[in-house]
Amino acid sequence: MAIEVGKYEIFGMPPYFFFSVLGGCISVCCYMVLLLISKIQLSKKNLFLCLFAVVGVFLGARFFGCLTNIAISLYKKEKIGIGVIYRAGLVFYGGLFGGLFFYWIVMRLFFQKNYHRELINSLAICIPLFHCFGRLGCLFAGCCYGIEYHGYGHIVYIRNGVVFEAFPIQLVEFVVEILIFLSLIVKHSVSTKKESQNILIIYFIEYALCRFFLEFWRGDSIRGLFGVLSFSQIISIIVFVFCLIIILRKMVKI
Repeated sequence: MAIEVGKYEIFGMPPYFFFSVLGGCISVCCYMVLLLISKIQLSKKNLFLCLFAVVGVFLGARFFGCLTNIAISLYKKEKIGIGVIYRAGLVFYGGLFGGLFFYWIVMRLFFQKNYHRELINSLAICIPLFHCFGRLGCLFAGCCYGIEYHGYGHIVYIRNGVVFEAFPIQLVEFVVEILIFLSLIVKHSVSTKKESQNILIIYFIEYALCRFFLEFWRGDSIRGLFGVLSFSQIISIIVFVFCLIIILRKMVKI
């Protein structure tokens, strides 16, 4: 597969925008179905939840992009200027935390406490579903690409006339996200009312573990490298350990 970065369009739209919209629509539909299955009545409040979550995603992703640039500058002992913010990209973990934070605020304000568990569960299940479409957008947009690779299944990128062969890490993560989505669906369908409270924690553990290892096949440097680890790998370790602590504390109480 050969992709000329910056010139590839789908129905006249930039690939990342196209797949983000497509993934967003499918994820919202899945979210609504899950709420109906959980016997939560759909209303304008659900729309507010989604809209505020989207705002939180963009703010959080941008904020973590700035943090990444600041961390890189500090690591390299470079001067931190306004360019650190101007050149900041979007970081998935930042979007995830930002979206969840805004979602949690609106949920606490407009929904009764007995609905909180299923609202969080439904959102958690839809996160990897949306993310898998985002990775397809990355594939065709030429971002988040893999390490240099000339074997079977490699992706050929043409950027400003320069040809680069890369490992198809975006497609690998697409498959991983689908598997995480299916695992959460299965877990949610077979869990008891008490166990279902852990769906979001399960997502964090599965994604953090997968993301840590997938990062070794990433070839872009925008997410920052600190020795042998990237900024996302450091966050993955923190998230994984934090979730394990939560699970162990619950096991001790039991």
